[in-house]
Order: sequence, then C-alpha cells, then structure tokens
Amino acid sequence: MKTRNGSWTFGFLLVLCLLILFQGRATADAPNSDSPLGANLHIFSEWSTEYTMVNAFKQSSPWLTQNWTMWNTGELGEIAFDADGWPRSLTSTTGSSDYQWIATLMFDGLGSHYPEGFYTVVYDGTGTLEYAHDATLVSHTPGKDIIKVDPEKPSNGILLKITATDPDGVGDYIRNIRVYMPGFDETTTQTFHPTFLDNISKYKVVRFMDWQRINWSVNGPMRSADDVQEVWTHPLHDAIQNPYYVYPTDSARSAGGAAEWDSRSKVSHARYSTTNGVPVELMVKLANELDADAWFNMPHHASDEYMMQFALMVRSRLEANRRVYVELSNEVWNSGFYQSQWFEEQGKAEWPNSTASDLEKRLSYFGKRSAEMCDIWELAFGSQADRVTCVIATQATNPWIGEKMLNCPLWDQGPCHAHHVDAVAIAPYFGQHLGREAYYDVVDSWTGQFDNGLGQLFAELEHGNVLTPVQYNPKVSLQEAKQYITEYANLADGLNLDLVAYEGGQHLVGVQQIVVNDTSMTELFIGANRDPRMANLYADYYAHWRDEGGKMFMHYASLGAYSKFGNWGAQEFADSVGMPKIAANHLFIDNNSCNWEACETPASYTPTAVALNSSTAASPTQLVYVLLFSLLVGTTAWLKRS
Repeated sequence: MKTRNGSWTFGFLLVLCLLILFQGRATADAPNSDSPLGANLHIFSEWSTEYTMVNAFKQSSPWLTQNWTMWNTGELGEIAFDADGWPRSLTSTTGSSDYQWIATLMFDGLGSHYPEGFYTVVYDGTGTLEYAHDATLVSHTPGKDIIKVDPEKPSNGILLKITATDPDGVGDYIRNIRVYMPGFDETTTQTFHPTFLDNISKYKVVRFMDWQRINWSVNGPMRSADDVQEVWTHPLHDAIQNPYYVYPTDSARSAGGAAEWDSRSKVSHARYSTTNGVPVELMVKLANELDADAWFNMPHHASDEYMMQFALMVRSRLEANRRVYVELSNEVWNSGFYQSQWFEEQGKAEWPNSTASDLEKRLSYFGKRSAEMCDIWELAFGSQADRVTCVIATQATNPWIGEKMLNCPLWDQGPCHAHHVDAVAIAPYFGQHLGREAYYDVVDSWTGQFDNGLGQLFAELEHGNVLTPVQYNPKVSLQEAKQYITEYANLADGLNLDLVAYEGGQHLVGVQQIVVNDTSMTELFIGANRDPRMANLYADYYAHWRDEGGKMFMHYASLGAYSKFGNWGAQEFADSVGMPKIAANHLFIDNNSCNWEACETPASYTPTAVALNSSTAASPTQLVYVLLFSLLVGTTAWLKRS
C-alpha cells in the first residue's frame, strides 16, 4: 500500500504540474507573449476614436444642461446628483434655471467610424429618455429602449437626454443607464469591446496614464478648448477638449487623479470620463484579458495610503504571471504640465534654505517622492516584488535632468535610484522641432511643392540635414533621437538600471499657435503619418533602440484620430487599415522578442487570495492558481499524515 500510495501521489503531482504547465503554455501562446512593444491607451472620452467597452455609456461625455436654443446652459451646479453621478431630479436647486433637460453625448466626432445598427439601452428607475443626432428610438418597454444608430447622418454621435426622472417624487430616479453596442445586451458578461481587444492584442504592456487622467490638472476650472490650450502650451497629447462643454469645477474632469484612496474612481460611477478616470479594477481586468503587463501612474499628489492601497489591489487582482510597471505622475520635467509646477513648489518648501535652483528642487523632490513610491510598492508586493518594475521617467533630450532625478542630491536619503528603482524611462520622440515657430517659415514653404513638402520633411526626419539649427530650438531628427537613446543607455548601465520608453514615436505637431492653426502644416503632418516612409523610419528607430539595449518600448499611442493637435495613434480609427505605424509596430513585434528579465514570466510567486465580494470578480486564471495551490498544500498535508 505504501508503494501504491507513493505512485498515486507521484501521478497526482505530475498531473498537477502538467495543468500548471498547460496554463503557462496557454499564456505563452498569446499574440503578445514575446512582444518587445507596449502601447499607451488613448484618453477615455466621448471623442476618443478608441471605443473600448460594450457599454458605451461609460465613455460618454459629462452631463450637459440644455434647452431648445442652447447646447449647454452651464447649470450643472443647480442639479442634485447621487454619489455615482446620476441626477436625482431635474428640478433646479436654486428654483430658477434656463435648462429643460440633461444630456450626454457618445461617439462625438467619430463620423462613420463606430458601429451602426441596433443599440440596447437599459436603465433602472422611472422617467423618460430621448435620443438625437445619429440615434432614433425603435421600441420602448419600461426600463429598456432599442435605438437604431446610423453614423452616416451629418450630426455625429449619440445624444441621450433625460427629459423626465422620478415623476412620482418617490426617489426612483433614472440611474444605471447602460448603452450596449450592437451584438450585446443586458445579458452580456463581457466588459471590453472585441474590436478594441483585437487592436491592442499584440502589445506586451498597456500604459494607463491617459485612462487615469494623470495630465488633466490645471490651475482653475477648464472652461473651454481655448482655456485648455492656454495651459497646454506644449500639447504632447491630444487633450484639447470639445468646446461644447462648460465645466463648473475642476472635479468635473479629473484633477490629475485622486489624492486619497476613498476619492478614487469607483466601478459603480455613471461614467469614467469625468471623475478620476477608469477604476483600477477595470484596468487590471483589461490587462488580465489581454495577458498583458500593466503600467500605472500614481497621481502627483497621491498620499502614501493611496499608493499602498492601489498596489495591494493590483497585487490581489492582477494575474500571478503578469508584471506591473509603476511611475509617479507624468513628465514632471515638462513645464507645460501643471504637475511640474506642483513638484517645484513642494521642492521649494522641502529645502527652503538650499541655494539650488528651483528646477533642481523640483527634480530632487520628484526623485524623492518616486523613491518613496517604489519603496511602498515593494512593501505591498512583498514576496512578489519581482513582479514590479518601478521607473523614474525623465526627459529624453536632457540626460542632466535624468541624473538629477535619479540621484536627487538634495535629499539626505538619496540617491533615489537606490530605493527599489528598476528602470529609467524616457520618451525618445523624433520630429518635434518641425512644429516649432523657429522653423515655421521654412517648413511652411515646403507645403507649396508638388508633393506638399513630404520629400523635404522625410529627408529632415531621417537625416536632419535639411533645416539649419536655430539657437535655443534644438533639432530632433531620427539621428538626434538615436544619440539621446545611446546617452541614456550609458547612464542606465552605469546605475545598473534598465532603459525603457514610457512613450515614443513620431512627434509631428504644432507646438506654438502659429503652427497649430496653419491648415497646410496640419495636412503635411497628417500626410507624413499616412505615408509608407513613416514605417521605414520606425523600423530604423526600433532597431537602434534594440541594439542599444533598450527594453520595453511604449508607443504613444494605440489609437487616435489625426488632427492639428497631433497624430499620435498607430491607427486613426478602430476600423483603419493599411496604416504605416501599426504595420511597423507589428513587424517589429513579429521579428523581435523581449528576452530581458523584466519581460519574462515571474519565476515564482505566492498565489494571493482574491476578494470575491467586490465589484469586479476574480479572473479565471487567478481562481485556477488559488485552486491548484490549495490542492498542492492539501495533498502535502495528507501525505504527511499518512
């Protein structure tokens, strides 16, 4: 019997190991399993061409107060909302108002680039919903409407209006509105749209910076597109808002992420485009569904408690064979972002007697806070800390900035890079000088040539020998970008850190207003991003990154419409085909592997119990790991008793 028990035990453990190996093999077969590229997701908004969820309402615009003559009366402050953002009543709290109903918009400006067909609208409560623009009501039953959407109509998007709510005054107001796209209804268990999943399936890592609204901090409320442009003097990202909207408070859009954990975005919120971005539960869920690693940014003003709770939630929900990158804020070196001002003020308060410049104080304080963040995540992950890659992100064109951040000489507990920092991250964009006013006259003259200037533009991008350098306006052709990559590779090697790219790619966009508003320049930049020669530049670019020892490269961005505010998307629309940048990305992924340590599946881990009574259930993979681990422990205990 002893021998037979031993044989049974060996057989059981063999089967168990095969099950674990089979699960690992399934993950390895994912299209991104060996990918050396990641992607930044486009901002989560009603005007993003990257529609992401089968319930389109989650990506709808902020509420609008409207009447028959005014698109937006700007009276949201007169409406009482519940904790999740649903209007309890349409009655003005002041007793006097101009609005007659409240509305929201989906798929704004996408034209025909979103699905036509029948959408299912379901909701709780009593009242009346009405539809306009591309949508017409087909049928109605209590709590459920079927609407027909025709994106070919001149007016783009779906306008949904609440024209009556809680008519009996018993508190049964309309809430929990869900707008399911064609092919889905209230019975679906799917969260993310299959087109969205397919478009990003080859990327090893997804960076959620824009989903988290990290950059959306400004001094004072954002009132219009013009106000935002005044703040975003360097519009790195397509963040110019639709001028339809008037925002009554900073909190109407994100204030750069929540500072405290209790104030974070919740799964139960009406939408994820108006508070603090997408809830962490759903970002982790997306990473799990993609078999991708996740890259999170901690808000600049996040408390230690926020960082710890965020890290613990990621540890408990992210599949055990997935890694996580963590970064503090975004581009603190870039004075065009409010967070850079915030860090500078903190640095000046921290070291008031230092003779260092204000910039040095900003960089040292950012390094200090980044180091503290890395220590917190290391503590939160404990025995699974090998799953975390903590990065300090710096300016690609200025290694001095990187050295100050990494060494933080003003902090008495430095150097900062010694505090569980794993990588230095840069954004080695190329072509940004072409959008500067200093080169405007020459570049604009190219647009009058037979090819609209594309020949001159690509010669300058590739070789940097067409434009004459202008003082204080350095050129960043592909050649200069390669040089910066090499310099940072040497810096990273000297500190025993990995070199990663938090963003990167082409950077053809107007930086000053004269370029932004020049239609010919916009057409030139858009044409270049649709030109096959861009794919050739990308191939050269990525090859140099690889040859210099660069690790994970995060392209900016996965998808996004081309406009005068930038041409960031590898694709323009979800249904775009033949785009050169996505072709170049896929070619590099197919022909290169990620063979560095931080890209491999973690060698060991401790399965973590997952709270099943939360708003987002545990993933199947997490449950499999927990079950198999429990069986192994139980079998071992039984053998000992035998």
